[in-house]
Amino acid sequence: MGSVFQRPEIVRQAKKIVFKKGVIAPENCDSLFSNDLKATTIEGLENFDTSQVFNMRYMFNGASVTHLDLSNFDTSKDKNIVGEMFFNADNLVSLKLGRKVRIADTYLRESYGDYKWEYIAMLDGSQPSNKAVWSSDDFMSGYDGTEPGTYEFKPQEVSGGDIKVRYVNKNGEKISDGHHKATVAYERQQALECLVIEN
Repeated sequence: MGSVFQRPEIVRQAKKIVFKKGVIAPENCDSLFSNDLKATTIEGLENFDTSQVFNMRYMFNGASVTHLDLSNFDTSKDKNIVGEMFFNADNLVSLKLGRKVRIADTYLRESYGDYKWEYIAMLDGSQPSNKAVWSSDDFMSGYDGTEPGTYEFKPQEVSGGDIKVRYVNKNGEKISDGHHKATVAYERQQALECLVIEN
């Protein structure tokens, strides 16, 4: 298997990559799955033994993958081995992390709007009691292996406050009004021609 890693163009041409048990990573994994990688799926990455790796910089730089299982990766020896690991990996929306993984300075995509990294499942697939939500920067610096499992990059629900809603007909005459939570849709049998929302 070592010869395949010595020819990165072979790895980059594959449409799908599958790791079977017992595959040992080369000591230098710099840019291994980066840039022009055609694969959008890497299966069995949990079988990839990274215990002897000293360099994972830019490993997934610009890769098109959306989900990565790094639960068996060991990056705990030296935080510098993973620098820029996810640089420009803008399709990445799900990470499964183990106890020995550290992701500081990996350049995860920036949080924007309401998008955050949310802890959605423990390693065994069960629901975590703590539903931690992190910005990308906080996630990279704060993940220490004590809450291993799956994290997803997704929009967070923003709960609204009370708003006053006044329902009027086309002549501006009040049909009804009341207070409703901004996140709750109000349904009526009769179609409204105008909805006025005020403070």
